[in-house]
Amino acid sequence: MAVQSPRKPQFANVRSSESGTVTLTSSDYRWQIFNASAALTVNLPGGGIAGDVWIIENRGSGALTLKSSDASTIATLNQNDVYGTASVQAAPTSSAHWRKAAGFGLADSTSSGLVNTTSQTFSGRKSAGNSKVKVYRSSAQSISNASATVIQFNASTFDTNSEFDTSSTYKFTAGRTGYYQFNGIVGFSGSLTAGNIVQVSLRKNGTTSISYVLYRVGDTGVDQTFAINDIVSLSSTDTVDVLVYQNSGGAVNIYGDSNYTRLSIVELL
Repeated sequence: MAVQSPRKPQFANVRSSESGTVTLTSSDYRWQIFNASAALTVNLPGGGIAGDVWIIENRGSGALTLKSSDASTIATLNQNDVYGTASVQAAPTSSAHWRKAAGFGLADSTSSGLVNTTSQTFSGRKSAGNSKVKVYRSSAQSISNASATVIQFNASTFDTNSEFDTSSTYKFTAGRTGYYQFNGIVGFSGSLTAGNIVQVSLRKNGTTSISYVLYRVGDTGVDQTFAINDIVSLSSTDTVDVLVYQNSGGAVNIYGDSNYTRLSIVELL
C-alpha cells in the first residue's frame, strides 16, 4: 500500500524579504505570510495530494498575485487580504485544479474567497498581528496618601501595535474590538504598615473602574508587590490605565523597575 508523505502542519511562515516571483514547494509550510514592499507573484506547487490546503496572506503594501504552477492566475490579494485554497486533485497544475477553501474555517466575506484581516477572522482567530504589550515604570513614583493615582508606565519592553502611551497619558488604547488579558504588578518600597490598605485597579476611558483588587498589608517595613489580572472586553479606541491607592498616612514610593512595577497586555485570539 502506498504511503503518503506527511504534509507540514499549519504553522505560519513569515517572509519579509521576497521580491518578484516566489515558487512554493510541497515541503513549505501551508500558511505563508508575505510582507513585501512591491508587487509579488506567488506560484503554488505542482505536486502534492488532493485536498492539500494553502493559506496565503498578504501583509505587504504591494499587490500579491497567486498563481498555479502553469502561471494561470488564481486570485489577486491586496494588503491585509488572506486567501485559502485547496487542491481538487493530486499534482495540480492549473487554476482549475484549485478551489477557494471557505469550508475549513476561513471567514469568507466575498465570492472571490478573499478575507481582509483588519476585520475578519481565520479559524476563529484574528489573522493580523494581535496586540502584545509590556511596559514598566523606570524610576520611583510617589503615590499620595488616600488618593487613587495613575501608574506612570514610562518605558516599554515591546508594544507590537504602538498602542500604549508611555510619555503623557500612560494609557493603553485598543486598536480594535476584542478581549484583552491584563497582568499588572506594583512594587512598593518598605514604607507600608501592617493593616494598611492597597488597591490596584483597571480604569476604562478615564472614568469607569472595570476591575480592582483590594489588599490588606500583612507586614510592616518590607518591600511588597501587589498584582491585578483580568480579561477585559474593549471596543476599538477604548482606553485603559492602571491606578493604585494606599492609606499609609503619607506618600509612599513604588519601585521603578521592570521586574517590580510592570504591565503586560495581550489581545486574545
